[in-house]
Amino acid sequence: MIDKDAELIREIRRHLDAESVALDGATCSQLTQARCAAVDAAKRSRYHWLPRLLASTATAAVLGLAVMVGVHFHARNSMPASVPMELNVVADAQDMELVEDLDFYVWLEEEMDAG
Repeated sequence: MIDKDAELIREIRRHLDAESVALDGATCSQLTQARCAAVDAAKRSRYHWLPRLLASTATAAVLGLAVMVGVHFHARNSMPASVPMELNVVADAQDMELVEDLDFYVWLEEEMDAG
């Protein structure tokens, strides 16, 4: 089957070459100009996606860096998880009863951890 295809292609080329010799000068000139225009257009649009790819990559890198910096500063400025319960209660000064009963809550926490 490949031999048949190759033979068909050779036959088509031979026929087209014979026809192109018979063309007049004006038609040959128009064909040459059209071919040159098509080649130039193909060269210009070959890497049309490259600027968009570079812009997208730069945008993704900047956003990734911004997220990393934001997470870093948030983790750095947030209160560590090991802060004792007493500091959390004292920091919330709106309910003074809790501060007055602080010893009871410390004892209750110790009992819950023990049992």
